Amino acid sequence: MNKEFEGKNVLITETIRSIILDFGKIDVLVQAAGLLQGKPALEITENEWDRMLNVNAKGMFFIMRETVRYSMQFHGGAVINLSSMAGIRGMRKGMEAAHYSASKGAVTALTMQAATEWADKGVRVNCIAPGGIKTKAMEELKFEGALNPVPLGRLSDPEDIAHAVLFLSGEKSAMITGQTLIIDGGSSSVGY
Repeated sequence: MNKEFEGKNVLITETIRSIILDFGKIDVLVQAAGLLQGKPALEITENEWDRMLNVNAKGMFFIMRETVRYSMQFHGGAVINLSSMAGIRGMRKGMEAAHYSASKGAVTALTMQAATEWADKGVRVNCIAPGGIKTKAMEELKFEGALNPVPLGRLSDPEDIAHAVLFLSGEKSAMITGQTLIIDGGSSSVGY
């Protein structure tokens, strides 16, 4: 682990311990924070690559691990990681971002591995892979024809994702772990 991240790992551990002191335990962890930057692969700098992977994959892994280490391994719980369709398939011109795709593919793979490793502790780990969501970051991309491949004819509202998070964190999904739920209005069924 590089020295720059070591200090952040201490902050992660302190934050997790503080939450446990205040609330007793952590039942659900939803990891939705991340960076989004569209850029052709030939233009991505090494620093941009590292920053994207550090935030979207490395940070996500260590927060998840410390939450399980200090809380969920003792009483179970649900982890829901937000990935992206960009981590499952290539994105067309104007939406390409190899570093973003790699980081979100890592989230999907880490979700499956964590689900396998922590199942015996009663920890369920799942992933949601949205297509486009109506967020400020998505609006800033201003991608021409973003709705063309979406059979339902719209981007997801944040509430569409929130409903899936609620389902995956509750008892009605007690036998679901290691899965990636695609929420993209059907665009994955017609190609992107």
